[in-house]
Amino acid sequence: VDGEGAVVGCLQLAVLPGISSQGSSRGLLEDVRVAKYCRSRGIGELLVQWAVTEARAQGCTLVELLTHHTRVDAQRFYERLGFARSHLGMTLRF
Repeated sequence: VDGEGAVVGCLQLAVLPGISSQGSSRGLLEDVRVAKYCRSRGIGELLVQWAVTEARAQGCTLVELLTHHTRVDAQRFYERLGFARSHLGMTLRF
């Protein structure tokens, strides 16, 4: 929230029970968004760090996210925060 009460960033964190990794839970991070006029100020990094800390506090052993293959800036951002490329994502839309 900025000085005028406007929301400048958000994300969605889902904690999912797991079958793999000896039944450990995982955090699924989605829809990380920061208002255009607030980007490059560290807000996204703070949001992601909060989500990782929260997932760990809820017993998750990993946090994963998806980003579109064309979003190379976002990929660099997540890699800078310690995320590694590990999956090939697929989508079925209705």
